[in-house]
Amino acid sequence: MDISMILKKKLGACNGTATVKMLDSKTMEIKIAENGEGVENSNYKQLICRWDEFNEIIKKANELGGKMYHGSFDARSGKKLGEGLSEDRLDGFIAENFFNAQKGKSITMRAPYYAAILDWAGIVKNCRSKRGGLGSYIEVNESFRNVLS
Repeated sequence: MDISMILKKKLGACNGTATVKMLDSKTMEIKIAENGEGVENSNYKQLICRWDEFNEIIKKANELGGKMYHGSFDARSGKKLGEGLSEDRLDGFIAENFFNAQKGKSITMRAPYYAAILDWAGIVKNCRSKRGGLGSYIEVNESFRNVLS
């Protein structure tokens, strides 16, 4: 099952744009990027979430048992990739695999945007941090478990 095709189809059904809810209850507008390579959003205009990246995120989350922590707090607090910010966290995974971040470097927080888009599409549930937990996370919906493996 191609996650990117699901996103393209769902956005296409909305004439290429949609309003997506973030974990903080704010919203962002998403649309198919002008160059057609992925999804743009109104909250982080420089970020294009490329179609194939969504497939890789779901593949990695499934490798981790269907749950993947954002790692956004770690990124915001200045933890470095591989030094307090794991590549098994969504922000670490995105930085290393899509933006060629090197271990030991600070990264930009991007997980909330990918997570919100995947949640809107019904592919994952984007979950708030539980008190005393490891932070916010995505949980792959059952029908998308172990696809792309």
